[in-house]
Amino acid sequence: MKNINLLLCFSILFISLLSCSRKAEKPKLTLSEYSTQAITSKGIVEKILSESDYKKMHEIALAVESSRAVDCKAVSDECNILGQILNKIVKSTNDGLPGEADNVAIYKLVNQLNDELSIGHEKLAEQWKEYINAQSVEGNSK
Repeated sequence: MKNINLLLCFSILFISLLSCSRKAEKPKLTLSEYSTQAITSKGIVEKILSESDYKKMHEIALAVESSRAVDCKAVSDECNILGQILNKIVKSTNDGLPGEADNVAIYKLVNQLNDELSIGHEKLAEQWKEYINAQSVEGNSK
């Protein structure tokens, strides 16, 4: 019983030491790269939606969706929503211009995309803040 308690105490100590020495990982994108990704994503969606010819709208959305022309690196749920927008445009323009219900659904997704891009920017900024703080703490301890 004494050995089990000793082993348990040692395990708890070891785990707490590991959690204290955890380093903040470098974020996978810079804020500039994320801003470029956001502008590109919004620009493509706006370009597709501004097209008056439903056949062109369909072709562009299908080409972007199937070729993965937008290199989207998710910080939040923005890449998933972009895919949903493109998919909805492709399906709703198959036989003509999107109906009112489809337009409402598409623009609702566009608003969600804008919200997720803002959330993603905030998350990424926080990740960079934590990373920079961890680097300065690490540098001061040397």
